[in-house]
This record gives sequence, structure tokens and C-alpha cells, in this order.
Amino acid sequence: MVVLVLCLLALPFSLGAEKPVHFSLPEVSPWAQLNEEGEPYGLLVDLVHKLEAASGLVLTYHVRPYPRVQRELERGETDFTFLFDFPGSEQVVEDAGEVVSLRTLVVGSKSAPAIASLDALNGEKVGYIRGAYYGPEFMQHQGLEQVPVRDFRHGLDLLYNERIYAIVSGEMAIATEFDPEHDPGIRIMLELEGAQGHLFFSKMSPRRDSLPVLSEALDTLREKGALAKLFGQGFDDQVLDQASP
Repeated sequence: MVVLVLCLLALPFSLGAEKPVHFSLPEVSPWAQLNEEGEPYGLLVDLVHKLEAASGLVLTYHVRPYPRVQRELERGETDFTFLFDFPGSEQVVEDAGEVVSLRTLVVGSKSAPAIASLDALNGEKVGYIRGAYYGPEFMQHQGLEQVPVRDFRHGLDLLYNERIYAIVSGEMAIATEFDPEHDPGIRIMLELEGAQGHLFFSKMSPRRDSLPVLSEALDTLREKGALAKLFGQGFDDQVLDQASP
């Protein structure tokens, strides 16, 4: 009897001491970044906090360069991440649910022409946000010169100084970093295949018990409109309209 009581008393402590579920967030603007003090911020940081509240799990996270996020997933050094679809993902991760769906746009200066395909940019320097994956149509195109930029704002600076001819970006980055009141006008030249961001679980993670819990929490956030509200903050149709032809 004494042994049974002691075991029951110890049970809550053993459960409470369970290792937190860990997220590795790709360092890509405006999704996850570090400020000057080294503190993480961004849309995915906010989403982790919402998932923690909805799931009741203890979640921790860090912000890493995209290649390191992939390595940590492959080795099981992190449990979850948020990424857009990428080649070979099914070998490394399991899909725990769609988070957001975005347009992928090619933008240029206000005087740039609308184009029918990327072939019209052959020989041109085209910026893209380092660490982001914009699908095979762009990533495997051989005719244009790809120029990595820190974020969309950096790309705009290069565009305005005629260091690049165009920028490929998700519409979220455009909406959050283009300022129509102060920036020179930009034009949407071409819309590429859209991208879907997902919650991914590492197949090497020992925390498979958390997969259905977080998947259900994500569904709850979607049903309550929390995802639309969070990512809707980045969409401003008026900004996009002013960036359009």
C-alpha cells in the first residue's frame, strides 16, 4: 500500500517533467526572425504560442537558418517546424496540417512590363528571399540569374537602385514590407504557382504522441478563425492593389 501511494504521488511529477515539444523555425522574413537583442519574433513565433494555448502542451522553439532547420528535421533534433512544400519532404517529415496558402508573385518597378512566363526574364538578375522555396518553376529556371536577398525590403532597395530587375516573393512579404505611402511604386509582373505552408512533424522525432494533439489544435485554430486573423494581418488588399498594374 505504501509503495502504491508513493507511486501515485510521483506520477504527476514524472508527467510534468516530460520533455517539451520543440519547434525549429526557419529564419525568413516575415515568418521568424531575431531582433537586435537576439529575441525571436514573427508570425510563426505567434503561431507557436497559439498552438501551445490550444493544445495544453509545453512548446519551445528557436529560430534557425533554413538549411539548419532541414538538418535538425532529418536528425530528429527538433520535433516540428512550419515550412512551405519542398522537394523530398515526404522522406523527412509528416504533414500535420495546412497553415496558410499564398500567392507567389514576381514584382518589378512600376515601369516594368507584365510578362507571360519567367522566360521573359532570361539574362536578368532576379532577387528572392534567402531560405525561401518558390517552387521548381523558379528554383530550377536556368535562364535568369537568381540573387538571394535578406528580406523583401532588401530586395526593394536593390530594385530601386537597379541592382536587380525583379523580385520573386510570397504575397505576405510584399504586404508587410511594401509601404505605398513612402516607397516608389512596384508592379506585379507575373503570378507563379501558389505555395502552401504546413505544420510538419519530423519522422525522426521521439514525440509522436504530440502529433495528433498539435494537429487537432491547428484544426481548432483554423475553425475559430485564428489562423485567418493571424495571417490576415499580413494581407492588405489596398497595398497589393497599389503594387499591381
